[in-house]
Amino acid sequence: MKNKWFIILKKEFWHLIKTKSFILGTILTPFFLMLIFAIPIYMQKKNAEKVRKYHYVDHSENIAGVLKEHLPSTMEMIPWNSDKEKAIAALRNKEIKNFIYLPEDIFESYNFEYYSETISDSQRISLIESVISRVIQEKKFEERGLSRGEINQLLLSAKARTFEVTRDEGPKKKSADVSFGIAYLLVFLIYMTVLSWAPQMLRSTIEDKSNRVAEVLVSHVKPSHIMGGKLSGTALAGVFQYLIWGLMAFLGITLLKQALPASRSVFDALAGNINPSLFIFFGLYFLMNFLLFALIFGIIGAMFSDMKDAQNAMTPAILICILPLLFFAPVSQDPTSAFSVGISLVPFLSSLMLMRIGISEVPSLQIGLSIGLLLLTIAIEVWLAGRIYRIGLLSYGKKPTWKELFSWIKNG
Repeated sequence: MKNKWFIILKKEFWHLIKTKSFILGTILTPFFLMLIFAIPIYMQKKNAEKVRKYHYVDHSENIAGVLKEHLPSTMEMIPWNSDKEKAIAALRNKEIKNFIYLPEDIFESYNFEYYSETISDSQRISLIESVISRVIQEKKFEERGLSRGEINQLLLSAKARTFEVTRDEGPKKKSADVSFGIAYLLVFLIYMTVLSWAPQMLRSTIEDKSNRVAEVLVSHVKPSHIMGGKLSGTALAGVFQYLIWGLMAFLGITLLKQALPASRSVFDALAGNINPSLFIFFGLYFLMNFLLFALIFGIIGAMFSDMKDAQNAMTPAILICILPLLFFAPVSQDPTSAFSVGISLVPFLSSLMLMRIGISEVPSLQIGLSIGLLLLTIAIEVWLAGRIYRIGLLSYGKKPTWKELFSWIKNG
């Protein structure tokens, strides 16, 4: 005779993967993600190709002439044959769009004025600042009798070759941007999974209660088995979706390598920045974070009889899910600090531990403690869920009060 838990798992799994939302989501999500990355890149490229006119008044020693030589052809420098006040008036009347005022004392003050109908194009403004800074620096060096070759040598920019030093491997050349990007992507996948699949536990439980299926289930199956079956079925459906996406990604990369041989070096460089153990930890934290939050949504589903009542309780749960996003910046900038270590050990913020593993060497003791605290929290949630499920699945009508909820936990 088949295990009753497995029957519920199979029912939940097939119920989820046969829905139109699963099929459409599995097919369309990769394309939407591609568009999310491709559209900004395309728009940035089109924006860079767009020609912009910059009117100017130059009271310096021909800085505008140097700007014309060094700025790209998409930034056209046009002299303004009047004073600054009339240029500002022309801007207000939409006759011109950009105006640069280069004062006579620019070599002493290091300041110039930029007027525009919008100052959001920070990339081009930064480029103008860079060229003008270079002109001022060159003039200062020339005044000290340095040759052009010496000036160019002094103004060379330094580039860091980054090496990650670990206890076992020693120094290993890695790109900081690539390491952070990979870690961020894996953490993002955890969030996307939790926010997409964990609420399915809530919806499924409420659906069973509203259809009175729960009464039949409880009469034949233990509430803990119902919860375990639903949890396992939902998790299996999520893993199944990721397996499909993984296969699509593998085929896409293979086809891209064949179509564009130059892309192989890019993928090889990415592979060189990936530690295989990172994917093992990703699998562990992926599963544990899913269980952690799916149990919360399952408990909420057992407490309420319809989605309207459950919405208010869902909001804090979703906020807890996305809470680690607030700490991405400080943790990524200093992953070994006491703050980063402490906050990454909090079970509901444990995805930050995965980020630390991706960008630095984390002591085994900290990883073990993080996993232990996660498992302990999940065990507590399972205990709470079992007691709330026992009474909550058969509770209909009004929302439970805090007193009633504690009674369920006590007597469940």
